Amino acid sequence: MNPPVDILETNLIAGIDLRRSSGDLPGAEALCRLLLDAAEKDPVQRRLTFRLVFCLGDILYQLGRYVEAESCARRAVTLAESGATAESEPKHNVGSSLILLGKTVREQGRYPEAEAALAQAITITGTMESSREILVHALNEYGVLSAAAGWFECGASAFQHALDLAREIHGESSALAASILRNTGCLEHARGRFNDAELPIRQALEMRRQLLGDSHLDVLGDSVAYAAVLDSLGRRGESRCIYETAIEKYHGAYGPEHHEIAAALHNLAVVEHADGDLKRAEELARRAVSMKRNLLGVEHPDAAFSSMSLAAILLAAGKQGEASILLRRALSVFERIQSPEHPMRKTCRELLAEALRRSAAITNEEFERAIFPSNAAELCAR
Repeated sequence: MNPPVDILETNLIAGIDLRRSSGDLPGAEALCRLLLDAAEKDPVQRRLTFRLVFCLGDILYQLGRYVEAESCARRAVTLAESGATAESEPKHNVGSSLILLGKTVREQGRYPEAEAALAQAITITGTMESSREILVHALNEYGVLSAAAGWFECGASAFQHALDLAREIHGESSALAASILRNTGCLEHARGRFNDAELPIRQALEMRRQLLGDSHLDVLGDSVAYAAVLDSLGRRGESRCIYETAIEKYHGAYGPEHHEIAAALHNLAVVEHADGDLKRAEELARRAVSMKRNLLGVEHPDAAFSSMSLAAILLAAGKQGEASILLRRALSVFERIQSPEHPMRKTCRELLAEALRRSAAITNEEFERAIFPSNAAELCAR
C-alpha cells in the first residue's frame, strides 16, 4: 500500500532531488516513479502529476534514455497546456516542458523538431517577466542546438543573451552562468576557434568548482569539455589524464554504458591517434562507436561523429576499405541535419575523398561526391 500523496510530496520529492544531486540517478528514477504512481491514482493531484512527469523526463534525459524522456516531455507539455498546473504557472510550465522536449529530440538528431520546440519556448517565456529564468534556459538550449547544427552566429547570439539575463537574475556567479559559459566555449571549439574556446570553458570550470565542489558530476563535465580544448591546443598530456579520470568516475556513477563514458572514450581515442598509438586509438574508438550506437542509434549525429573519428584512425592504419564505409554512413547523417558549412561535415567529405583516393575501386563520381556537397548548385547560386 502506497503512503498518502501529501506525505510523498513533502518527503520523497526532497529525496529525489537529494539522489540526483549525489549522482544516484537510478535511485532518483525509482523514487519518482513511486510518487508518480501514487499521484496518478488521485485525480485531484494533477499538478503534482505534472511535476513528477516532468521530473521523470529530466532524469531519463540525464540517464541518456532519450526516447523515454521524449515521451515524458510530450506528456508534460500536454498536462501544462490543459491547465493541470496552477493558474499562475501555465506558461511557465509549458515553456519548461518545451525545453525538455527540445533537448530530447535534439539528442535523437531531429534538429528541425528541436528548433520548433525551443523557438516556441522562447516565444512563450519571452513575454512574461516571471518566466525570465525559463527564457534563459530556452536560449541556452537553443544555442546548444545551433552549435550542433552549425548555426554558429545564431548560437553565439543566443548564448550571449542568455548569459546577460542570467547575470541580471543571479549575479556574476551561478550554476546557470557556468553552463552558458561552457556551452559558449564548446561552440567556439566546434567552429575551430580553439583559443576563443579556452577562456569561457575555464571560467565555467572554476565557477562550478567554487559552487559545487570538485566531486560534482557537472564539474567533471566541465573538465571533459576543457580537456577537448587543451587537446586542440596541443596539451595532450593534460587532456589524457582528465579523460582517463572521467571514464572511471562516470563508470562509477552511471554503470558500464552511458553517453558521457562514450564521449570520453571518443576523446581519449583522438588523443591516442594524435600521439601515434593507432592500436589503442582504434580500440577506444570502437568502444565509443559501439556504445553510442547502442545508446543513441546508428543514425544519430553523435554516433556518426565517433564513426568519422574511427574512420580517420583506420585510414591512418591503412584500412581504407572499412574507413570508406564508415565515412559514407557518417556523411549521409551529416548532410541530413547539418549546414553545408559545418566543419564536421567538411572534414567528413575530405576524409572520404582521401579514403576513396587510396582505394583501387574509385570512380570520378565517387570522388566528386566526397569532395563537393550534394547541394553545390544551391551554394553557388547564393
